[in-house]
Amino acid sequence: MEEGISLFSSLLNNKHFLIVFVHALEQQKDFAVRDRCSLASLLTIALHGKLEYYTSIMKELLVDLIDASAAKNPKLMLRRTESVVEKMLTNWMSICMYSCLRETVGEPFFLLLCAIKQQINKGSIDAITGKARYTLNEEWLLRENIEAKPRNLNVSFQGCGMDSLSVRAMDTDTLTQVKEKILEAFCKNMPYSQWPRAEDVDLEWFASSTQSYILRDLDDTSVVEDGRKKLNTLAHYKVQRCHHPVLRPHSPTPASGH
Repeated sequence: MEEGISLFSSLLNNKHFLIVFVHALEQQKDFAVRDRCSLASLLTIALHGKLEYYTSIMKELLVDLIDASAAKNPKLMLRRTESVVEKMLTNWMSICMYSCLRETVGEPFFLLLCAIKQQINKGSIDAITGKARYTLNEEWLLRENIEAKPRNLNVSFQGCGMDSLSVRAMDTDTLTQVKEKILEAFCKNMPYSQWPRAEDVDLEWFASSTQSYILRDLDDTSVVEDGRKKLNTLAHYKVQRCHHPVLRPHSPTPASGH
């Protein structure tokens, strides 16, 4: 296998072979759009260290695409990203713009993203479809008028080495959504790749000095309607502002009843 991979790697550095290879794959009827995008991404990963060579391959493939589109409908070219070279062009632009994004527009773009996310989090968000009450995209608008009340939770995170933080959630949030907001508050200064996943931590609610419960999306207290269980929310558990939840590493022990 190693010998075969080495030989294939040398062939990828043969310009004539690589262009014929891409055209041969695209001519197959079962080579879907997703496969074309995957091939373009793999070629980008394999050749991004040789950007001049990658650019020359892309330019020749673009010339072939222009010639083919001129005979059909040139207005649709570069609109649908249906060919390998169109996805290669997208990846090429991303690589070339990286330094600009990092040094110039990265910070304001990140602040814009945070502002949009803050606005969306002011209302209900469907945990299944992702549709939101205060989205900017009409296609992702949650049209049901579901009243959501804010809950300011004073949360501790075991093993994080930080003091407790006040985290704003909505009473319509599922417990997974609440955990995601808590993780964002505690881990916002860490690379996203180092964040724990919501399913890897438990949210423990101290209802009193002697009673605590693990809050989950589904448990024995979940409401059943028409044979389907509703996901639990903060409103379901009647969690109020005064309570002090704790986030801690996930334990396989089943949750207690409510």
